[in-house]
Amino acid sequence: EVYELQEFFSKDQKGSSAMPHKKNPILSENLTGLARIVRGHVVPALENVTLWHERDISHSSVERSIGPDANITLDFALVRLANLLDKMIVYPKKMIENLMRVQPIRNGTVIDHIKAGRGRKVLDALELIDKGTTITLLMHVPSKKNSSKDVIKIEDRELSESESQKLALLSPGAQVNIIRNFVVAEKNVASLPSSISEMALCSNVNCITNNERGAITNFNIINNESLSIQCVYCGRKITEDNIEFI
Repeated sequence: EVYELQEFFSKDQKGSSAMPHKKNPILSENLTGLARIVRGHVVPALENVTLWHERDISHSSVERSIGPDANITLDFALVRLANLLDKMIVYPKKMIENLMRVQPIRNGTVIDHIKAGRGRKVLDALELIDKGTTITLLMHVPSKKNSSKDVIKIEDRELSESESQKLALLSPGAQVNIIRNFVVAEKNVASLPSSISEMALCSNVNCITNNERGAITNFNIINNESLSIQCVYCGRKITEDNIEFI
């Protein structure tokens, strides 16, 4: 079972008349039934719309019925829902276990030990989202090496050299595992280079790389902690948030 959340049960409460040991979510089930009742008022309310310009007696009979019924039912349901959420029992460890139960991939790439919170940025930089590839992103997963980490699983695709360089730039120390036939065939650690070429654009519109056809961009890494790069040609310094990848 998922077993991530549980409805609160008092000490002597019985969850089922047939099987008292079962902890049925009776309040949640009750709210589901009330929601059906309110939903049932939607159709007559919408049918009233077509005759708004005439306002015949068919309107008032519907409105006099569903008006108080729907509002009283909603009021009761919202109060019950608030109490239910207030006493809800949550199992964070179970949530983490379920998150980690991602189906293994047959072939592809698993990028492990990405800096926590950096996973989405890595996906954007590698432009993997719209490539038709099945991707799994896990964020802020507990880690023994660090307090938390992000993990990316990419099915049926291995990273190119340029993609590996972008990964090293955004999350040095990340581990790239190449999976072939469910087995880890290769393990590589993304190491931050001292310089990069043909990977990013210079933000200086007057830079030679933005004005000379065929000019290749080159940058030196000037800050390893909070990533910053500097154009070799014009000296423009670019912080991580402003790096535009090619």
